[in-house]
Amino acid sequence: MSETLTMVSIPYQEYAALYSPMEGLTRGTLFQALDKPLDAVGGAPRKPKGKKPWLDYLALGFALDDLRLFLDVNPENCEALAEYNDLLQKRKELRARLEEQEGMTDVFSESDAWSWAVTPFPWM
Repeated sequence: MSETLTMVSIPYQEYAALYSPMEGLTRGTLFQALDKPLDAVGGAPRKPKGKKPWLDYLALGFALDDLRLFLDVNPENCEALAEYNDLLQKRKELRARLEEQEGMTDVFSESDAWSWAVTPFPWM
């Protein structure tokens, strides 16, 4: 007995209008076309909390992850790659400033490989 349980149609994701990294973090996607309401949780975007430079760092990381997922299936998209490289450079610059001012940004920081084990993170 062979039954078709379901059929799925997934539209191809186009590279189109992007949110800013902070707006993307708030909405859960960098791509405006993918921003669909979540009725189960009220549908309202939630504002992340924390200190401004750390939120910018987090938002840039989120945007890079979202673009990396897009580029996984669209590696030939030059516009997306250019945006990725631009945001990557901004994140590197912000990371350098944060590490200079407050110490390591995460356990992969190059400034001091072991200080995470003996001192609190600057955002704590």
